[in-house]
Amino acid sequence: MADKRKIKGLDVLADMRAGMAAAELMEKYRLSTRGLQFILRQLSDAANANPGQFYGRSEQDQHAEDTSGIRILTRSDMMCPLRLQDEKNPKNQGTVRDISPKGLGTKGFETKLGQVRALVICADEFFEMDRFAFEAVCRWVKTDPSDGECVAGFEISKISETSAKRLLELKDLIDYMF
Repeated sequence: MADKRKIKGLDVLADMRAGMAAAELMEKYRLSTRGLQFILRQLSDAANANPGQFYGRSEQDQHAEDTSGIRILTRSDMMCPLRLQDEKNPKNQGTVRDISPKGLGTKGFETKLGQVRALVICADEFFEMDRFAFEAVCRWVKTDPSDGECVAGFEISKISETSAKRLLELKDLIDYMF
């Protein structure tokens, strides 16, 4: 029987906080999709943390953004980085922090309040789906004091039927896996 490899959870966590995508984590640690899902669940259970905390979001930061009293649709926190980019300027990239059928939170994606952006979700083999795009309006933006990166919230303003279906599939997949 083959020896089990030991993967340090703190190393995976550090790579996630550095913005490493799921595909990159799987390659670096030689993991299957299920293997990465298992590690992420173990990290979540061991830390008694929600997925947003794996990206350096403090409890205070999460409470400051809590709009559950007025939010109709729930957001799904991302446990592993999901890349997004500006369709018109692919060099402007970031990660999705959380997602709902009507919007998403981002980190590392440069934007300004009120800007309308054509966003592309670059799902990889971890999520086993094709990339999809939509138009969204930046509703809030701030700088993360821990690393100086832009953190923003977008409301989806225009989305095709196909992309809307993929967005819902992605949200369901995240809710199911984590």
